[in-house]
Amino acid sequence: MAIFKVFSIDSTGAFLF
Repeated sequence: MAIFKVFSIDSTGAFLF
């Protein structure tokens, strides 16, 4: 899930799935 990864890093930065 690349979209989720980018979204997570851009959103919180610590929520790396």
